[in-house]
Amino acid sequence: MQSRLAVVLGVALACAAAPAPAWGDTPVPVFVRNLGAGGTRVQLSIGNTLPCDSRDNVLVFDARLRPGEVRALAVPLGTVALCARNTSAGSSIDWGPSVWRKGGVRCTGPRGRWCVADASVPFYVDVGR
Repeated sequence: MQSRLAVVLGVALACAAAPAPAWGDTPVPVFVRNLGAGGTRVQLSIGNTLPCDSRDNVLVFDARLRPGEVRALAVPLGTVALCARNTSAGSSIDWGPSVWRKGGVRCTGPRGRWCVADASVPFYVDVGR
């Protein structure tokens, strides 16, 4: 129980201490969680191209996460998709496929036709499943 409380407090402190993006907009929170039993390297980028390390994208996160570790960061409001990829457990170079993660936007109306940027809709990136 104490470890869960420590993780929650750590994430809350990281969000509060996360610097605002250079773009100057309201930041949208991003939570990166390693759910696996081994350490894995994770990359996140903003852009419209797969794979995530394309030079057309902007790399915003590149770190190795321990099992059970949660990291919090922020991206600028208006970001609606992040490119995410991670390595297999215990590796730093064996990359899996790049995937899109959605957040930072709220859609309403019939079939979600009207969408607006919303900083209260965080991104969740889970790796190691």
